[in-house]
Amino acid sequence: MDNRITALFIVGMSVSAGVGWFAHRPPQRPLGLVATSLSIETALDAARTATTACAGSQVGVSIIDASGQPKLFYVADGTAGNHAFMAFMKAHTALAFNMPSGKVHEMSRRDMALAARLFTGSDFMTYAGGVTITRGSQTIGALGVSGAPQSSKDEECALAALKSINAR
Repeated sequence: MDNRITALFIVGMSVSAGVGWFAHRPPQRPLGLVATSLSIETALDAARTATTACAGSQVGVSIIDASGQPKLFYVADGTAGNHAFMAFMKAHTALAFNMPSGKVHEMSRRDMALAARLFTGSDFMTYAGGVTITRGSQTIGALGVSGAPQSSKDEECALAALKSINAR
């Protein structure tokens, strides 16, 4: 009997995790349709700007398009690849909630339902360092930085990269 209850609990948690994830995910594009995004040159320049702004820290940078698909994973020499993956999760969080990833963390401290959704959705990272990229009023993607000793520094570096994007 205990095994059935455990199995039902696991299935129930899996279903609720899926519901939480679908409730906050970037819009999906039809197969074969390319989402609005930065050019690869602009993305690469932004990643280099972020790593320069974070000089002294081994950071990874991830840039995703408007549908949440990877545009660029940037892992500078000497940097562990997991930093770019963590940066992807920060960018995904910023895009899914249409706000900086650190703001999502602040909201989750006051909203237990949101905190539960974040806990069950494995693609979210609510530390600071993820920001959305906009052109006018349209969100065209997101950028994440990870690997500095404090996430507030990740966010500073992400904002420097965003500034370089907006200057184009």
